[in-house]
Amino acid sequence: MKLTATLLILVFSTSLSFSQTDTSYYNLIYNQIRTYQKTGTIYYADKPYNEFNKEGFEPLYKNPVVNVFGSKNKASITLSKQEREYILSQLQNFPNEILPDSLLPNSKRIANGSLQKFVRRVNESKYDSLMNLQDTIAAHKFLSSSLMHSSFFFSKPIYIRNNSILLSCFTWLVGNSWGGRSELCFYRKENNNWVKWITVMRRDY
Repeated sequence: MKLTATLLILVFSTSLSFSQTDTSYYNLIYNQIRTYQKTGTIYYADKPYNEFNKEGFEPLYKNPVVNVFGSKNKASITLSKQEREYILSQLQNFPNEILPDSLLPNSKRIANGSLQKFVRRVNESKYDSLMNLQDTIAAHKFLSSSLMHSSFFFSKPIYIRNNSILLSCFTWLVGNSWGGRSELCFYRKENNNWVKWITVMRRDY
């Protein structure tokens, strides 16, 4: 038991240090965000989306962990007992971790519970400004385009196997309506870039 605990602590400290300097991971997050919101300030939560709870982690209790999205992608990973324990401990600790502010270019961190209301107010203010200028075409175009701000939630990366594989959560929610997507995915390094490998959980809203 002591040996297992010591190994988990060692892996955690090494991974935490690496995650703070892994610019390629945050480049990945930035590029994901820009597929949904092309321009403008990025507003992201200080913690992962509340949807990521014990129920969402259930696929990780099985071996192998298989890809659930894309019929042609048959990728899977078999986790050791130590890897599973480490991953689950990190996932369960998400509510206690706070992401730094201005983590991405042109970004601002907002408290998890306030982000969606904040983004809604930002969008409504922009829309009202356009309507006050009697530019109804631009106002309606703004509401139906990627110019509208969205809410973004993501986690710190969880690394395994000498930092060659990571697991992370990512959520995008539409600015002023109910819609978006949550994913829990494994990524692996290819040519010094993180590439999505296995989708463990995916939910569309």
